[in-house]
Amino acid sequence: MAIIEDLHVSYRTYHDPKRGIRQLATRSKSPRRHTTVHAVRGVDLTLHEGEYFGLVGKNGSGKSTLLSAMTGLLPIDSGSVRVRSRPRLLGIGGAAMRPGVSGRQNLLIGGLAVGIPKRQMDEQLDELVAFVGIGDAIDRPISSYSSGMRARLQFTVATLTAPDILLVDEALAVGDASFKERAQDRIGQILGSAGTVVMVSHNVEDLAHRCDRVGWLVEGMIKEIGDPETVVEAYLADSAGS
Repeated sequence: MAIIEDLHVSYRTYHDPKRGIRQLATRSKSPRRHTTVHAVRGVDLTLHEGEYFGLVGKNGSGKSTLLSAMTGLLPIDSGSVRVRSRPRLLGIGGAAMRPGVSGRQNLLIGGLAVGIPKRQMDEQLDELVAFVGIGDAIDRPISSYSSGMRARLQFTVATLTAPDILLVDEALAVGDASFKERAQDRIGQILGSAGTVVMVSHNVEDLAHRCDRVGWLVEGMIKEIGDPETVVEAYLADSAGS
């Protein structure tokens, strides 16, 4: 369960390149030019145990910023995020991977990092490799992986144990149909153990079909929360008219 109250989050985008040592020495008193983006504005949201919650909105509406703030990756300006345990964020570039080692080794390291005994990981490894489904590439360094292969591995590592709250930011958009179905089965197991899943996706028709509720973000503010088909229909109608 998570309770978000009157949440405000902003960040800076800089107009000039990052300064080197020489620039810092000669221009230390001149601040870098920047724009402050108020990305999340007064969001109130309660997520329930065992709930599959979808989040829709145009690019720049604050979806990814909201997820990052929920995990503590971005500081909040004001408001509060109350969770039973720290949410686990999964995005196309989000999960911590070691690029210089193989996918198989990353599976082992990920399991040990979340407290799974090595003997248990050794017993499960063949099953996990089959779940990832990238063939011989599992023994290549992941620096050579495509975004789709990396997303499969990241999802598998992130769900080695069922988190209380799993935040998924478009990470499944790059998988094939077979992997997406396996991933949805894994998400179903998380929900079945009273976990909560928040899914951000541009495949809004899929969210309308799978989610218990859907929230619509507009310029960092919640415009509507409710029945998935109703909210998605309103969002698509608004997008078509703009």
